[in-house]
Amino acid sequence: MGDRIAFGFKAEQDKPAVWLYSHWGGRSRYEDLAAAVAKARPRWEQGDYATRIAICSLIGSDNWGDEVGFGIEAGDSCSTWVDYDEVLVVHWYNKTITHQDANTGEVHVDYGFEAYLSATPYIEA
Repeated sequence: MGDRIAFGFKAEQDKPAVWLYSHWGGRSRYEDLAAAVAKARPRWEQGDYATRIAICSLIGSDNWGDEVGFGIEAGDSCSTWVDYDEVLVVHWYNKTITHQDANTGEVHVDYGFEAYLSATPYIEA
């Protein structure tokens, strides 16, 4: 069954998100995302680069050659089923991270980057 989670990355408000779906990591999703956003800090102003850095961080160097484990799609929502009722979305254009209902998109929690990084324990790579 796995421990699925989906992360969304929005470079611009009026464009669709890029979604990273993972079979694993649902339990550590907050810490993993905090580490990925922190790693992308030098490119926060450039959402396309920041998204690539964050996705690379979330996948990790040992998993790039695997046939399964991760998927990437673009769209207004992630169509892939996840174990959790929420998805995490990074909005590079206004430097916020939202926890949203996976089905309706309703925002449950909205953090600024610095507040999220301060509140979420992570190991900076």
